Amino acid sequence: VVAASPQEAFYAPKKSLPLRETEGMVCSEFVMCYPPGIPMLVPGEEISKEAVAVIKTCRENAFRIHGVTEDGKIKVVIS
Repeated sequence: VVAASPQEAFYAPKKSLPLRETEGMVCSEFVMCYPPGIPMLVPGEEISKEAVAVIKTCRENAFRIHGVTEDGKIKVVIS
C-alpha cells in the first residue's frame, strides 16, 4: 500500500527500528534482497506483515539484503 510518495518518504524525518516493530509503518528506503535485486519495499510503502515475514526469511537464509542493518533494523518515517 502506497502511504506517501517516494520523495516524501525519502526526505521525511526517520528513525531505525527493529524489523519486527515496523509492521504498519512507512518505509523510508529501498529494501532489496540479492539475488535478484528486486525491491521488496520502496520508500513510501506501508510495511505489511507479509513483507516483514519475507525479509525475515531472507535474513535467516543468509541472503544479502540492502536496506536492513546487520542488527536487523530498517529506517521508517516518523509520523
